[in-house]
Order: sequence, then structure tokens, then C-alpha cells
Amino acid sequence: TWDDYKGSGVLIAIVDDGVDTDHPDLSPNYDTTLDYDYCDNDNNPNPSSNDHHGTSSAGVAAAYGNDATGVTGAAMDANIIGVRLFGCDSGRSDSSEANALSHSRDFVDISSNSWGPSDSGGIIEGPGPLLMAVLEDNAYLGRAGKGMTVPLAGGNGNGNSDNSNYDGYANSRFTIAVAAVTDYGTRSWYSEDGANILVAAPSNGGDSG
Repeated sequence: TWDDYKGSGVLIAIVDDGVDTDHPDLSPNYDTTLDYDYCDNDNNPNPSSNDHHGTSSAGVAAAYGNDATGVTGAAMDANIIGVRLFGCDSGRSDSSEANALSHSRDFVDISSNSWGPSDSGGIIEGPGPLLMAVLEDNAYLGRAGKGMTVPLAGGNGNGNSDNSNYDGYANSRFTIAVAAVTDYGTRSWYSEDGANILVAAPSNGGDSG
């Protein structure tokens, strides 16, 4: 795939607990003009010292490639912005989720969301009315009518017999539910089943983490 497609011209928003904007593996692809922190309501999406999930997710998506530093992202020439939604003292709300997932809708091609509701097993939870409206608007109005792609984690609760069908975020018709595979291409032990799962993508669970 990299012979023809490396992500050039694509803008990916990493909606998570923040992104390390100065990380040497990310900074060549990092765009500081559109990022935002919905926890502190400012333009600094850097995480707190204990939060690293968003930075890891950004690396899987678009770490700069072929530079002898770290890893190579799936879309090594794409641009990244950080949209910090987690790590807030007050927690997330329907309003903050709606704002984060519609952030810069006219410019963002992919809003990457490696999170979801509880994976404890059997809990049915979904987006509130504001986010439900945003997800539909993203599909019809995003990128000047071409639509914004919104992948969401299919869930990490397989060890608890959880099922992605219970996840109202990942089973929305306006999102893409993503399962996890290891560096060997096998299913990650935590990755949930579900009729809503559309694709599987590299994540941890294997020797390479």
C-alpha cells in the first residue's frame, strides 16, 4: 500500500487524552493550527504527565516514517492534530464529546477515537443526543459534504465476555467499529466480538506492544 498511499494531504484528529506535540516521532507531521484541549479550553492538547494513550494512538496512525526514529505510522505522511477530551477533573460529557468529535469538521478527514464506554461486560451505553446529532452531521456535512470518517474502538472487554454490539458509540451507522490485531496479525486477546465490527487494525497485545 505504501507504494501508492502514505497519507499525504490527509488530516487526522486524535481524540483522546492528549498528544505530545513535541514527540520526535510525531512533530514532523504535527499541525498546531487546529488542535484543541476541551478539558482546559485552550489550544494546548499536550497530555498530563500520566497520560500517554493519545500519543501512542497518534504514533500508530501517523508517526513520521523512514527517519530512523521510533516507528512508522500507517499513514506516515498524514498530518495530525490533537483533540484532548480525557484527563479532565470533571470527566467527559455529552457536550464535550460532541464538541471534540465535530472539531474542525470542515478540515478533518478522520476523527480517530480509540476509546469507548465501560468494557466490564454487559453494560449497554451509547452517545447522548448532542453527540448522536454530531455523528450524523459529520457524515453529511463534514469536509464540505464529502463526510468525515469516524473510526471508534470496538472495545477491549473480550476477557470480560463483553460484546461490541452493546456499545452505542461503535454500533452507530455513522461510525466505523475497529477491532485490534497484534504485530503477528492475530486477534488481540482483549478485542471484542460484534456484528458491528467492520475492520481490524494493528494495536497492542503482541510481542511488540
